[in-house]
Amino acid sequence: MKRKFKISIASAEMVPFAKVGGLGDVVGSLSKKLATMGHEVRVFLPRYGSIKAKEHGLRKVRLPEGMSLNIGGVEGEILLWQSRAKGSSAKVYFVGNDHLFSREGIYGDPVTHEDYQDNGLRFTFFCKAILELHKALGLETDVLHCNDHQTALIPLLLRRDYSGEPTLSNAGTLFTIHNMGYQGVYPLDILEQTGLPEDLAYPMGPLEFWGKLNFMKSAIVYSDVISTVSETYAKEIQSGEEFGFGLEGSLKARSEDLFGVLNGVDYTAWNPARDRHIPHKYSASDWGGKLKNKLYLIEKEKLTQLSEKSFLLGVVSRLADQKGFDLLQSIVEEMLSKDLGLVLLGAGQQKYHEYFLALRSKYPGKVSVSLKFSEKLAHLIEAASDAFLMPSKYEPCGLNQMYSMKYGSIPIVRYTGGLADTVEEFEPASGSGTGFVFHGYTPAALMEAVTRAYDTYQDKQQWSRLVKNAMEADFSWRRSAQGYVELYKRAIERKTSGPFASWVDALAEGAVGR
Repeated sequence: MKRKFKISIASAEMVPFAKVGGLGDVVGSLSKKLATMGHEVRVFLPRYGSIKAKEHGLRKVRLPEGMSLNIGGVEGEILLWQSRAKGSSAKVYFVGNDHLFSREGIYGDPVTHEDYQDNGLRFTFFCKAILELHKALGLETDVLHCNDHQTALIPLLLRRDYSGEPTLSNAGTLFTIHNMGYQGVYPLDILEQTGLPEDLAYPMGPLEFWGKLNFMKSAIVYSDVISTVSETYAKEIQSGEEFGFGLEGSLKARSEDLFGVLNGVDYTAWNPARDRHIPHKYSASDWGGKLKNKLYLIEKEKLTQLSEKSFLLGVVSRLADQKGFDLLQSIVEEMLSKDLGLVLLGAGQQKYHEYFLALRSKYPGKVSVSLKFSEKLAHLIEAASDAFLMPSKYEPCGLNQMYSMKYGSIPIVRYTGGLADTVEEFEPASGSGTGFVFHGYTPAALMEAVTRAYDTYQDKQQWSRLVKNAMEADFSWRRSAQGYVELYKRAIERKTSGPFASWVDALAEGAVGR
């Protein structure tokens, strides 16, 4: 009989409660799948001001009186609510504090898009509160699954302060890196406010990074097992600063404990045959509804220069340098000289906001730009587009290329991270493949891939073959969830086997450094 685990997942995002990017989708889908496999799953999420109790069915959890943490010189009360995501038996705990988590934004101001200045304190509180809540509620746990830098202090705190706590004493830790570009780097002078151990913040120590604090580095040092969200990305982040962002040495030193598990897709949410967000349903065996969605989107966005024969490119993304928008800027007007339209949805860096608004003004009948996050429009773009553009500089996994394939929106991607692991170049001679892949990070390489896609689209027989291939690709969570279960086993074994202590001692003495 397979062992069933008590799994505590810590994350800053989870659909449907709070989402900025793919992290929210992953945690929502993974927790749901693990629960259906019979594991006892709890997710810990901050209670942001945007998470309304009535909308999400939150109920207050009674905690021991006076449960608080001193963060930033202020004694902050720990508040807790509980709910479940629709269709899932996993429990979701919402950790609150009126001072730190009452604001609407997740990481920053939703209007200015500027990060909150006290994020280091906010997420230190979150990490400490999760461990205190396990203790107060008597939550026995086999594994703590921490995601990205917002939860990266948990393995350190567990080792240092909670190793003797009965509910946590045997808990292994898995730390999943969803994006190395966001490490939780904060000024060293917040050390006293956070209450983190000063003896770990010396030069080259587990918390120090070029004169600052680095939360992610502490998790790389103290976690029993480390994972990231594709096999190729697991190799890339050890290869140099381009992908490791300064932590490649620490990652390479732990290469035996570092694994790649490709994210999966929740096909109950992303399936054109039953998608409640799109006006016309369709499937791989009958995808006539896709053209109807295309015509609907063209009319909705007033793309008057396009017709059903035009090649429609979709983009749903954070507007950030990582996503390859500098390449797109270099070639977009050359692209638009063809019978081609662009529909873009996303928000991010101000320079891209300004650029794409100007582009829309210049090409009002061919370009649609929505500077926001809209679940409904994201689904419609996937269902209506002929192709989906992801020219990322780096991409840990990416989900939209997998969503796109299911919707018959052919991905045009750079060969990096999870894009390399999921999209296969279309070969007209054999009829195999699921998309168009370019290698060099140059405008010319991207333009050549877009041209290949555009030319293939003109051959309806070849395009139909390609769409069929893409829609039949399977990236369901079944295999991915099992991969995480195997890592949970490894983390528990690593915790109880003993050698880890010597590894931490070696790292703490600066043997590995950055």
